[in-house]
Amino acid sequence: MNTNHFILKTLSTKELTNIANTATTEWLFLQTEAGEVEFLPQAEKRFIEIAEATGAAMVYSDYYQITEDGKNPITTIEYQRGSLRDDFNFGAVILLNTGILKKITTHTSEDYEFAGLYDIRLKISETSSIFRIAEPLYLLTPVSATEAESRHFAYIDKKNRNVQIDMEKACTAHLKRIGALLTGNPKSVNLDCESFDCEASIIIPVHNRQKTIADAIHSALGQQTNFKFNVL
Repeated sequence: MNTNHFILKTLSTKELTNIANTATTEWLFLQTEAGEVEFLPQAEKRFIEIAEATGAAMVYSDYYQITEDGKNPITTIEYQRGSLRDDFNFGAVILLNTGILKKITTHTSEDYEFAGLYDIRLKISETSSIFRIAEPLYLLTPVSATEAESRHFAYIDKKNRNVQIDMEKACTAHLKRIGALLTGNPKSVNLDCESFDCEASIIIPVHNRQKTIADAIHSALGQQTNFKFNVL
């Protein structure tokens, strides 16, 4: 299938723009992690068919990771609208709609060194959809950090302050564009204006947690404290 393939060497806006300008096919595959990627039979076709059927501008899938112990299935998680995590795991390969990528990079005024891909993902989510294929479609054989560095992959320490600042700027710009940025002055809550039966509350998310919710509840109820608390 005639589809451009690119290996992302850095996470900068400049590189994403260069990729968009170079791409000549309707869809492009972007490898975002270091390692050897091998598509399973008909996987590329499957990616594109699902992208066209769903109308998604960005598609990712589960995959197999090759280790000394063999072929281990890696299950990614569903992307939900409104997700802001800059370390969301999309796997090692994503499929992008080239036209939408070109439009985004052409009209962007930002120039991020570390948050280029994050910025693209957020902008895609504003006007289109991001879709997960719940089946493994490729093999990933990781490489050592030394070998990855020799291939010009950008290994970014999330604790690096410059990385954090870049990600925060991209996220803030996204929230401004969608009208979700809270800019008002925060108000202090007076906790002494009334009495409360419980000192604290443990809030447990339950969505898609059928297999783990019981353990979470038992763990919460088993907490030893010298005050009363709720489990919600």
